[in-house]
Amino acid sequence: MKPKTPGGIWALRGISVLIALVVIGAILAVGFSAYQDYSGIKSEISSGNKPVSGIAVYNVTSGVETVSFNVTVPNRGLLMLNVTMSCSTSSAYVSCRSAQAEIPPGGEGALHFVMTVTDVKQFLSSTNRQVNGTIAMSLVPFVSLSIGLNFTKYVQLPGAV
Repeated sequence: MKPKTPGGIWALRGISVLIALVVIGAILAVGFSAYQDYSGIKSEISSGNKPVSGIAVYNVTSGVETVSFNVTVPNRGLLMLNVTMSCSTSSAYVSCRSAQAEIPPGGEGALHFVMTVTDVKQFLSSTNRQVNGTIAMSLVPFVSLSIGLNFTKYVQLPGAV
């Protein structure tokens, strides 16, 4: 004669299966969203559209240079996409205004990032002239990706290309 399995064990097995299905569904949703966002950004760039535009304006009188980036980011995935663009430096001549956008699924977000160099000549002649940039993207609330950039190359005197 077989021993009878208590009813609570069957309930725990059902809950375990349910939890496993939810985890697998979440992983599939994150993977699908990441792929859709990647392919959306890639297709924007390869189609000839310019999702990133920038301009540097140098004021000869004051010696101030303003570097601006406008970035358009599509969200073709299933999850909210959070994008942040920022910079950091220990130079007293550089300040940055970070840009952030929370983009709903199926939407598009625009970021406007501004870096100001108060004295370009002093900045370029100083030994401390590194400006590090960061672009952080996250599929809320699951995963995030952070890319480091060197923004120093965008600071230059006119004619010094």
